[in-house]
Amino acid sequence: MKVFSFSRRGNSRLTPFLFLRTNVKQILKISIVIPFVFLAVSCQTTGKPIKPMIFASAAMKGAERARAERLAPDLYRKAEVKYWAAKTQYLQKNFEAAEKNANEAKRLFEKSEVKAAMEALEDSNDD
Repeated sequence: MKVFSFSRRGNSRLTPFLFLRTNVKQILKISIVIPFVFLAVSCQTTGKPIKPMIFASAAMKGAERARAERLAPDLYRKAEVKYWAAKTQYLQKNFEAAEKNANEAKRLFEKSEVKAAMEALEDSNDD
């Protein structure tokens, strides 16, 4: 009558947890690999559009200094709407739309600043 042995070496030593040791090693390998895979996948997402928001804010301040609110109200108002839409979408964590609106707001603020400067120059030439 042969005694059942869990050993892989075939000796008579009874090692019932040898199969658990190999599974633990595999589990440890998997538990180390999964967080790294998750980290790599999560890094692929779009980051926060901090620079476009800062640039749009700076362009808005430039347009205010050029008095674009009075001299180019149509462009300034469109830019302001885009800027506040970008801020709202940023707070709602819709970063792609926020970046798009911030870039558009920056472009419109700069355009309104130039138009305001041209209007101010024409007004000073008329005097």
